[in-house]
Amino acid sequence: MAAVLRARSIISLACVFLCLPVLWTIFLGQLEGLVVLGLLGLPWLAPLALLKPQISIFAFLAKRSSLIGLMIVLGGSFLIWGFWPAKMLMVNQYYAEGHYQQDISLGWYGLLLALPMLWFSRGDLDMLMLAGSVMTLHLIPYNLMPVVPAVARLSKRSAVIAVLLSWTTLSSNWLGPRGWWLGWTFVLFVWFCLASNRYEPNRWAIFWIKTFGIPKNR
Repeated sequence: MAAVLRARSIISLACVFLCLPVLWTIFLGQLEGLVVLGLLGLPWLAPLALLKPQISIFAFLAKRSSLIGLMIVLGGSFLIWGFWPAKMLMVNQYYAEGHYQQDISLGWYGLLLALPMLWFSRGDLDMLMLAGSVMTLHLIPYNLMPVVPAVARLSKRSAVIAVLLSWTTLSSNWLGPRGWWLGWTFVLFVWFCLASNRYEPNRWAIFWIKTFGIPKNR
C-alpha cells in the first residue's frame, strides 16, 4: 500500500518489491513491515512506527500532527519503561556477538552530512528518513525497509538503478566487510533523485527567495 500510494509508474512500483531490504526483511521475519504500516497511519499508528525507530523517527518531522503524536507516545513510554533511549544508544553492547559487520551506521559522524540533508528534506517524509539514516547509531541494510517505498516515486530508469544499488551490499561476499558499506549508494542515490525532483531548476529561484528572502542573483 505504501508503494502503491507513491507509484509513478508500474515499473517503479515493481522495483520496490525487488529491492534487497524488502526481501531481506521478509526472509528474516523482521519488524520493519509493521514499521511501514505505522508510517501509513501516522499519527494514530505511531506506536507501530516506533517499534524500530532508528529511521522511522525522522518521518515524524514531516507534519506537526505526527510530531505531536511522537511526543505523546514517547511521553507515555517514558512513564512505563523509564528513559529507554539511553539503552537504545548503546545498542551494540546488547548483542552478544558485538558489533555486526553488516552495521554500516555512521553514527554521530554522519551529522555533518545529515543536517544539510534534513534541511532540504523538510516536509517530505521519505527524504527525511533517508537523511536521518545517515546519522542513526545502528543500521543494517534491511533496516532501510521503511524508505524503500520511496523508490516508487522515481522515474523508471532511476528506479531500476535504485534496485541494483540496493543489492551492492552483497559485494561483501567478494570484497569482505567493506562491501556492506556500498549500501550507502542506495540511500544517497534515492535521496538525490527525490531532491532533484523537488528542487528542479525552474524552482530554485522560488526556493531561494522563500529560504533567504532575497533574489538568487544577489
